[in-house]
Amino acid sequence: IRAFLIEVQALIASSGFSMPTRKCSGLDQNRLSLLLAVLEKKIRFQIKDMDVFVSIAGGMKIKEPAIDLAILLAIASSFSNRNLTSNTVVIGEVGLSGEVRSVTRIESRIKEAINMGFENIILPKQNLKEITDSIKQKINILPVDTVEDAIDQLV
Repeated sequence: IRAFLIEVQALIASSGFSMPTRKCSGLDQNRLSLLLAVLEKKIRFQIKDMDVFVSIAGGMKIKEPAIDLAILLAIASSFSNRNLTSNTVVIGEVGLSGEVRSVTRIESRIKEAINMGFENIILPKQNLKEITDSIKQKINILPVDTVEDAIDQLV
């Protein structure tokens, strides 16, 4: 199975309505709701009165939980007006307590990021032991335990 990279886009805006809009394209609406709950409860982002729009670029439909952290960082980036550097890839499943869980096939995912010219990768700290030294020398690895750790990577 070949890994491929996916662009996640998010927009947060003040809602003019009593019930904010929560829309997504390319991912499960229930998954988005769960991830937003993690941001509100565990990271204390005040987004309950905000419209949230999330899109998977290119019209793809994604069910892979390894995209969770990328979704949350895209949302956090829009909310805080802070960005990731454009040469950064984000990988990680997010649990209900805000922990970043390991993902499968981590080395093939990293190799694809390297092949595409990315220089930094944010990934679950639990996956570090699976990465060979030769791969570690080719890309800057930013391991994280929690969503909060990952948000700290925004500039």
